[in-house]
Order: sequence, then structure tokens, then C-alpha cells
Amino acid sequence: IGIGGLSLTWLAGVVIGYQLALKYPVAMGTDGGILLFAVAFGLCNAVPALPVLAAVLGELGLNRRRIGAVALAAAAVGDIVLWSAMAIILPLAKSGDLTSSLALAIAGGVGAVGLLILVINPLLGQALRTNAPERVLMILVGIAIFGTAAVTEASGLHMVLGAYAAGVLLPDKIRHMAADKLDMPTSML
Repeated sequence: IGIGGLSLTWLAGVVIGYQLALKYPVAMGTDGGILLFAVAFGLCNAVPALPVLAAVLGELGLNRRRIGAVALAAAAVGDIVLWSAMAIILPLAKSGDLTSSLALAIAGGVGAVGLLILVINPLLGQALRTNAPERVLMILVGIAIFGTAAVTEASGLHMVLGAYAAGVLLPDKIRHMAADKLDMPTSML
């Protein structure tokens, strides 16, 4: 369901994006080329907003029913494809050279993950073992998020990918603690 829905809407979006770029070339806003624009346009229009869908399903009480689970799983497939494709599209749009931009993007992704696994997670583990104050842990989480975002941004990937990696790879206890502390201000913003 996820692949089928994504494929059909992505294809339709590519066709529309291509026509849009032909009719309004200024809409592209990049030197990446008309085909790259059409592919990115189609992808961005094909993927549902997973957090919004989860909130709507939760409000309607459908998140505990089979239809809600299928909808969330299909949207999760779309999210995975979106971020994977963007990891290729964004560096390519910046440089136009697939080989060097892909190599730099891979290096940035590996660097961000390495930073998390080899530096930040051991620091967080040590802070947890020594019963560091919660504010210290949240400072380290902030450094993790912004640090990995900076690494991926510098390598041609989007900063969101680095921040997402931090959210996924932080230890469970820290991630839940950060979610409790950061959900309210984030929602208010």
C-alpha cells in the first residue's frame, strides 16, 4: 500500500513538476536541472506528513484500529523513501556531479552517525551513570542535535537529516527524557 500509493502520486507529481518547470522556469530556483526539479517536486508532493497523520488518527481514535495502523505504516514507508531520496537529490542539486556529491553526502552521513555513536552517546552514558543533572543531559542532547545537523549540512545533506539521526540514535532513556522536556516548547513554537 505504501509503495503503491507513493509511486502513483510521485509519478503524477513528477509530470506536474516537469510541466511547471517548463511553463515557469523561475519556479525551479536551482541549477540542478528540470528533471531533478521534477523528481524532487513529485516526491515532496507524494509523501504525507507523518506526524500530522498520527495526530489526526490519534484524535479520531483510529490509531488503535487496523485502518490506522495501515495508514501509519504506509506513511512511514513514504517517509523512509523521502529521506533516502533527499539524501541523493539535495547534494546532487548543489553540485550537479553525482559522484563527488554522493561521496561527500555519504561521508557526512557517516560522520554524523560516528559523532553520535563514538562521542555523544558515550558522553551521555557517562552522564547518566554519574547521575548528572537533567539540565546537563538536555544540553548534551542540544549539542547532539545541532552538531549532527551541522555535519550533514556541511556535507551537502540537509540539516534535518542530521537532527533526525540524533533523534533515532540517542539512547532510549535520553530520547524519552528529551521528548518530555522538548515537546511542549516545540509544539508552542
